Amino acid sequence: MTTMTDSAPEALGPVEQERSGPSLSAIRARRLLAGGLVGAHMVALGCVGVFMVRDGLPGLASAGLAAAMVVLFYTIGQAVQVRMADAPATAVFRASVGSYIIRVTALAGLLALYLRFADGTNRLLAVPLAVTAIATVIGWLAGEILVYSRLRIPNFDEPAEGGPAK
Repeated sequence: MTTMTDSAPEALGPVEQERSGPSLSAIRARRLLAGGLVGAHMVALGCVGVFMVRDGLPGLASAGLAAAMVVLFYTIGQAVQVRMADAPATAVFRASVGSYIIRVTALAGLLALYLRFADGTNRLLAVPLAVTAIATVIGWLAGEILVYSRLRIPNFDEPAEGGPAK
């Protein structure tokens, strides 16, 4: 009886032979990242265009900043998932929570700086900022959901010890 370690490469299936590149988990995480980026950019560009026409340069700046912050926030989070795709669950959890805490703290720091140094003449507009941020998050999530629904992820239960499940 031969095992996987002592069999010839020709006896391996196509999946086992292609293990030199990124893992299947990393490929799936990259696809989710790409789907989120596409969805977010589609919505964000629409919002930026609408608010630029509606509010001029302040609308463009407010919507553009909101879109950029959302895309950056989610891209960093998903990049951590791509990087940790093959790590044990506890390491993925620690990296995800750590990344989230760092990202939220950075956003809070940027908000505090803005509130401290912005004067009344060059403030961001609240409506374009809020609407674009919310819409871009929805676009990101919609893109990820669309990609996830098309991923081929096997779903099965392991057979019980002692034979097939009845």
